[in-house]
Amino acid sequence: MMTTDVTIARLQRGAAGICAAALIAVLPAAAQGQSAQPSIGPSVGMESTPAANGNSGVRTASAKVNGEIITQTDIDQRVAWLEATNQRRLTPQEREQVVQQLVDELIQIQNAREAEIFITSEEVLQMYDRYAQRELGVTSAELDELTKSVGSSPASIQRMLLAQTAWQQLLRRNVAPLVNVSAREVNEQIERMKADQGTAEYRLGEIYVAAPAGADAQVEQRMQAIMTQLQETGDFAAVAAQYSQASTAARGGDLGFVRLDRLPPELAAIVPQMETGQLQGPIPCCGGYSILYMRDKRQVMVADPRDGQVSLAQITINMPAGLSMNEMNRFAADFGAKTQGFTGGCSTVEADAKKIGAEAVLVNQIAIRQLPNQLQEMVMSTPDGGVTRPYGVAASDASQPLRAMMVCSRSDPPMLNGPTFDQVMNQIEDERIERRAQNYMRDLRRDAIVEYN
Repeated sequence: MMTTDVTIARLQRGAAGICAAALIAVLPAAAQGQSAQPSIGPSVGMESTPAANGNSGVRTASAKVNGEIITQTDIDQRVAWLEATNQRRLTPQEREQVVQQLVDELIQIQNAREAEIFITSEEVLQMYDRYAQRELGVTSAELDELTKSVGSSPASIQRMLLAQTAWQQLLRRNVAPLVNVSAREVNEQIERMKADQGTAEYRLGEIYVAAPAGADAQVEQRMQAIMTQLQETGDFAAVAAQYSQASTAARGGDLGFVRLDRLPPELAAIVPQMETGQLQGPIPCCGGYSILYMRDKRQVMVADPRDGQVSLAQITINMPAGLSMNEMNRFAADFGAKTQGFTGGCSTVEADAKKIGAEAVLVNQIAIRQLPNQLQEMVMSTPDGGVTRPYGVAASDASQPLRAMMVCSRSDPPMLNGPTFDQVMNQIEDERIERRAQNYMRDLRRDAIVEYN
């Protein structure tokens, strides 16, 4: 059985890499049992039981959506889950976003049920099990225990997964059939891509929230709170899955690689100025507001050097505790000078490292793209047999590892032939479905009768 602390740490899903991300002064400064209730069928998937909620059975309605209630317990449990995964208290504005998300989920569930889309309790439990294993790296039983320990419940997570699946199926039934892409359009797009070879395209993440008439200021304030949360947690995919009202929420807000001419003008004007890893927003767009995250950049039909493979030797030495910043800088400079003197290549790096009190570990054939962003640039600018400048975490209160990378060998990225006919068709279809999905959800919200307590 895992402890709550260990499991919560997994939930935070920090980016893992070969090295620490912060660079010290040698570099440029950066000083239940499972609940079967959430289902689409004869009953609504929003009912909460005393067993699931851990209360006395009193159910106080905080909102009604077309006559069906969202209880204060529903809200508290979702908030508790978000606070546990983010390791902080949600602001009042963020709590309002949680309420709106629960309202949207119930609207999606209701409309899927009206369309005779049936998702059984067994299917919900299977989704819950996959969510536990793939997203969190735990078993469903461990996730049961965890949700209860933080004041949430398995039923709250299952309800979220139910709404996501119901919405995707509703889009496939009511939106996707209205989207037609002809072979001529696909071929024209492929020809444009060939003509635009070398043009930049961007892999973006997006969080989109619609702004009903008269609610622009309120929605913009909510989006500012989401920006603050993103800056504090760094987990864009999780936040997008929770708050985005676009259909891409189910895949963490990932738009894939897009060119500027495929974006709304409001977004296309901002994207070229963004750097990889940068957030931008909230941006007024398309009847609401968007937050963008630059995941990656590349050029159309041009091989990206980051797709090449490298073999590396990671050289590590422990920097003593209790050093002042000046002493850490001198230690790092001395380490850098010594590793730059390793001229025997990777065949002797382990012995060379041992002579200076360090150790070397070989890492065979890893894509440059898999390395942390700062290390990617260092590796690409280092010749075969060369050693990068040192990098590590500056901390004087504990012993910290200081590292450098020797580039053993590298292979060029594969040549690109461009996307296939089917890939282009799927991309165009996805873009059109996304635009229609935003309008569809806007209409469902407008038609719903929502009462707040």
